[in-house]
This record gives sequence, structure tokens and C-alpha cells, in this order.
Amino acid sequence: MKNLNATKFLAFSLLIVLAGCQQYSLVQAERVSISENFSVEPDTNWNKRTTDGAEIWTIDGESLQSLRLFKGLGDGDTLFKLANAERQENMPTYSDTMSLLEIREFIETSLVQSNATNVKGGVFEPRKFAGHDGFRFYVTFFDKNGLQIKGFVEGAKAKGKLFVVFNYGAKLYYYDKHLKNVENMIQSAQIANAQS
Repeated sequence: MKNLNATKFLAFSLLIVLAGCQQYSLVQAERVSISENFSVEPDTNWNKRTTDGAEIWTIDGESLQSLRLFKGLGDGDTLFKLANAERQENMPTYSDTMSLLEIREFIETSLVQSNATNVKGGVFEPRKFAGHDGFRFYVTFFDKNGLQIKGFVEGAKAKGKLFVVFNYGAKLYYYDKHLKNVENMIQSAQIANAQS
């Protein structure tokens, strides 16, 4: 009887855990459309889930390493969609009139509003992204669990949208683990029929 109760408890616990799990799908090593205009070609398989404005890709699990590919932000869009209504209300919004440095500030402020702490921006550099004048800047912060995170944000404005890739992971080991794959993918980025 005790074994039967223990089995029922274990099954019930497993159902609770599974109910809280995100739905992921496999991303194969081939060209993938993130949105109508934006695509990339990974050189290895990833797992992904989709949110309103982005796809979140991971190999080792989101808490350790993630790649966010934003579908294209337009005027009035926020970088993150939060469950907390008050925090969402305070989330900064994107404007197509922003300079590259204002975009950096927009992204850093969005991180702070999303519960990242001790956000520190690093080197900011202009660079080409998908053939367009864009930027890359580095950032470190602590996540809600106190894990130190290292990452970079790269993107460009095109077709009246801001296309952004945000790569980040645990500073120890996981940030560097798939960095070559991420860099190769960024080199493959295409924005179709875009006008700068």
C-alpha cells in the first residue's frame, strides 16, 4: 500500500512539473525564418520556443544559455513582454527615430525592468548586421536567481524595424560554450528586401 501511495505521489509530482514546462520544438541546421523578413542559418541543432515578439533558442537550457532572435521591433514595441503588469507598464518602448546609442540605452533599461540586476554595458561598436549598418555591444548582469550572466546584443534598423539578436549565458562556461555557433549564425543573418 505504501508503494502504491508513493507511486501516485511521484506521478502527481511529475504532472505538476510537466505542466510548468515550456513547449520547445527542434530547430535543425538549415535556414530558418524568424519573421517574414528575417532569417538565419544555424550550423547545429537548437531547441526553441516562441513568444509574441521573439524566438528563444537554447541548447543547454534557458537558465544557462539563451539566444533571443527578435522578429523586428516597430514604433511603440517593447523588447520584453512580462507577466507582471506593473513592470510591463514601465518597460521602455522602441522608436524608429532612436540613434544607435539610444537603442543601447533602450535595451539596457529593458533588461533592468525585466529583473536583471547590476546591468553593466561594455564595449559598443558599429558593425554590419545582415548587410546593414548596425551595432554590437556587450553586457553583464545578474539574473533573478543571482547567476552572473555575460552576453552581447547585435542588430540593425531596416524596413522601419529594429532586428536584434541577444546572445547570453552563464559567465562561467556556458557563455563561451556555443559562441562559435552563435557567431556563425549571426554571419548568416539575412533581412529580405530590406531598405536601410
